[in-house]
Amino acid sequence: NTSVPSLLMAGIGASAVKIRTFGITVLDRTPDDQLTVVMQNNSTKEEVTLSPGGRQSYNLDEGLNRYSIRVLDKAQNVGNVISGTVYYLPGPLQIDLIDPSNSPVTINDLPPMPKNTVRPKFHLVVEIDDNIGTVPEAIKYCRVSGAGVDILMRNDSKYRYSADIDVLNGSRSFLIKTEDLAGNIGTKTLDIDIRR
Repeated sequence: NTSVPSLLMAGIGASAVKIRTFGITVLDRTPDDQLTVVMQNNSTKEEVTLSPGGRQSYNLDEGLNRYSIRVLDKAQNVGNVISGTVYYLPGPLQIDLIDPSNSPVTINDLPPMPKNTVRPKFHLVVEIDDNIGTVPEAIKYCRVSGAGVDILMRNDSKYRYSADIDVLNGSRSFLIKTEDLAGNIGTKTLDIDIRR
C-alpha cells in the first residue's frame, strides 16, 4: 500500500463563520483501505475510521477554534494535514447602553453658554454582548451616527466602547452599530433631548 491518503475540507473558507458544522472527505486510491482521521480542535480530540470517499462532519466550538486534522491509512501512510484557526460566531450581537443607561435621555440642567465657547460633550459608553463573552477581538467596529455625526467609537476594554458627541439643542436621534468578523450586525437607537 503506497497510495497516500488525502483530506478535503468544506465549510470553512474564512476567518470567521456563522455556521457551526464543517465537513471533511477522505480520498485514497487503494481499494478497501481504512483511513483514520484524527481531529484535534481546542482541547477536544476525536478519531474516526472511514473508507475512501467517506465523509465526516464536525462541530465548531463557539468563539475561537484552533483545529488540526490529519489522516493515515492501514499501512501508516500519512496524508495531508489541514490546520488553522476560525471563529464560530453565531450571533446575534446586542448593544447595551451603559452611560446613559437608557433611551431616550433628557438633559435640561446645562448652564447658559456664552458665544464662541467650546460646546460641551455628551459622553456615550456602550457594551457589546455576543453571547460568547471570550472573543472581544472578533468585534470589527462600533460606531455612532446621526444628527451630522459619524464617529468610530473607541475600544476602551474588551467589549466596551465609548465616544464623545457634541451637545446641541433640541432632539437628536443616533444609531449605534457594531459588526463582528462573521458579518453579524447589532444596532441600538439612542434618542437625546437637550433643553436649555
